[in-house]
Amino acid sequence: MKLHIPFYSQKNSRFADDCGAAIIACLADTEVGNVLEAIGQPTNKALSFYEVYEALRFYSLSFVYLSNMTLEKIRGSLRLGMPVIVLLTYGRLPRELQAVRHNGAHWALLVGYEDGFFFVHDPLREEGYVKWDADSLKLA
Repeated sequence: MKLHIPFYSQKNSRFADDCGAAIIACLADTEVGNVLEAIGQPTNKALSFYEVYEALRFYSLSFVYLSNMTLEKIRGSLRLGMPVIVLLTYGRLPRELQAVRHNGAHWALLVGYEDGFFFVHDPLREEGYVKWDADSLKLA
């Protein structure tokens, strides 16, 4: 199953460090710059956890925070039509799943799953709905 959520990239724009803003843009279906403007965020600084929270609130997007997320909880949320925002260590993904070399923290949006794979909106890419295997997601 795959949720139909628009995709906004952080790549090839003045918002190169704003994966968090790109994820909120996907959920709110607005441009990344609009998200940054809405919360008063400079375009050269990545969003913190708190700033992602503020952006979700600004766009009246409901959310539930879970610190001990499991793959089954992710699948359950997706089955209920709720995409899952994850903060991961991008460099832990296998190289073939990485859009660019980056070892730091990175926001991604899980928008579906099938047969041991998850559909991901990865803002470091130019297109959405890439597939990551469950083991790689867990590792990251």
